[in-house]
Amino acid sequence: MPPGAKALQTRINTEHENPLIVAIKAGKQRFTAFREEHGSTWIVSHRYVKEGERRDKTGDRAIRRAIADRADYFKRVREHTLQQIMEIENVSAAELARRVKSKPPQVSRDLHGGLSKARVSRLTALAGALGYDFFPMFIPRNDLEKRETLLTVTRDVLHQSQSENRSRRGKAS
Repeated sequence: MPPGAKALQTRINTEHENPLIVAIKAGKQRFTAFREEHGSTWIVSHRYVKEGERRDKTGDRAIRRAIADRADYFKRVREHTLQQIMEIENVSAAELARRVKSKPPQVSRDLHGGLSKARVSRLTALAGALGYDFFPMFIPRNDLEKRETLLTVTRDVLHQSQSENRSRRGKAS
């Protein structure tokens, strides 16, 4: 199938409802995929072979791995967002550590996997040190339109901040 082409609906099975994991059929092969949260992109995570009519243990393992991959993907998006804000504000990890009164290795751990286990107070402190507010909120999982609207607005605000910061740096030169 060429890039960008859509698979026929008969070639896609919903394998897990919450979070949504699908299996794309290609003969006996199945490819598990999950949807990127702020777009229409599907991320393929694992391949397995379906031998019989029903999904077997191999398929079950592939679905469990896809669920874990999805969670890991979204953790990395959070870290990427913090790094993007640091770039916008021209703040190094060492400077961020100084601002939150912690040691640089702690901030390094935060930026490389630690935010997945961080308390809200830690996220609030990091955001505050960068001049941002951390704003946790509850969004219905099954309302993709509201979710996409929020993520689009967030992305637009970051891009606008990035553009403004670049133009300020350009004028300072």
